[in-house]
Amino acid sequence: MKRIVVIGFMFILLASFQKANTGMRITVLNRLGNPVDSAAVKIYASAADYREEKNSLREARFTDENGKVTYKKLKADVYFVQVVKGALSNDALGVQTDTLMSGKLNKINIILE
Repeated sequence: MKRIVVIGFMFILLASFQKANTGMRITVLNRLGNPVDSAAVKIYASAADYREEKNSLREARFTDENGKVTYKKLKADVYFVQVVKGALSNDALGVQTDTLMSGKLNKINIILE
């Protein structure tokens, strides 16, 4: 019985550790492939929330001088990414991620037009 409890506890710890270490590093680039700094990035859990621009999972974060922004402690799931800088956005291009790999820092490039 003790062994079952210990194994169950280890499974719960592993599952929470995997979620804590699942992240997404987004690199925002312009059409020429150059990094875009100070772009506002929001992530959404559903296409409907993305379209209506409501219920973002986190407050907007801004890319650094290398065009990067990182989100941590995410579920291994699909996300919808909105990036805006002035008149530029990723609306006409890819907005949906693949399912994130659990326990990894998933790297995603977003192109602004």
